[in-house]
Amino acid sequence: PEGVPGPDRVPLFALLRSTPLTSDQLKEVIDNLTAKGSPAAADGVIDGNEIAETIAELTHRDPAPENVRRVAATLAAAGWPL
Repeated sequence: PEGVPGPDRVPLFALLRSTPLTSDQLKEVIDNLTAKGSPAAADGVIDGNEIAETIAELTHRDPAPENVRRVAATLAAAGWPL
């Protein structure tokens, strides 16, 4: 980013990467994963890789592990097998 000194870029990107999903983003991830005919829901089981891919598609960056865990917990609480 413009104006951020070189040594500060890595910590800045680390902070941006770990930004949690908003409630709307979380709902969108779950809607995409559980939509009829979606590849993730086709076999009735959604795994961590599918969650991570869906988050990455939505946010255009690698998902932080805590986001994958949060989405997995929400899906599990709703009865989706993980």
